[in-house]
Amino acid sequence: ALFTKVAHFEVEDEEEGMQADVAVQWNTGYYEGIHGYANGISTTEGGMHVEGFKTALTSVLNKYARDKGILKEKEENLLGEDIREGMTAIVAVKLREPQFEGQTKAKLGNVPMRSFVQKATNKALAEWLDENPAESNKVVKKAIAAAQARLAAKNARNAERRKTALAGA
Repeated sequence: ALFTKVAHFEVEDEEEGMQADVAVQWNTGYYEGIHGYANGISTTEGGMHVEGFKTALTSVLNKYARDKGILKEKEENLLGEDIREGMTAIVAVKLREPQFEGQTKAKLGNVPMRSFVQKATNKALAEWLDENPAESNKVVKKAIAAAQARLAAKNARNAERRKTALAGA
């Protein structure tokens, strides 16, 4: 683990009959693991709840990095894949009438769940980042390192392609 604290939050909208329980932790590895559940059923292909979480995670971390001056004005935003590198998250939701896509119930299709989880993650994760600056800085620095590695690999690929194209001419 990158640190011992786990970012965790629970939210509920009683009127709409929706609940979300989210836990996030980063490690020094490179594998991204997001595990989605809807009413206790594993949604191995994700769905609206996972989409909402990913969108919020990316925007909240970029905003945090900019506000704290870790990400400079001229620098590009971090991509979701950079932020999620080495992250494990559980996004468990409960809702009244789940709509699954496909026979295997591997993907949740309820569109309102996307914005519900997105709003909850925006608010709760921003608070967690502010309350845990040491952990937040580690997460942002890991994401920046992932972005640099991604760009270096892209530049190396492009250089190799140019070299190959010139050799063939």
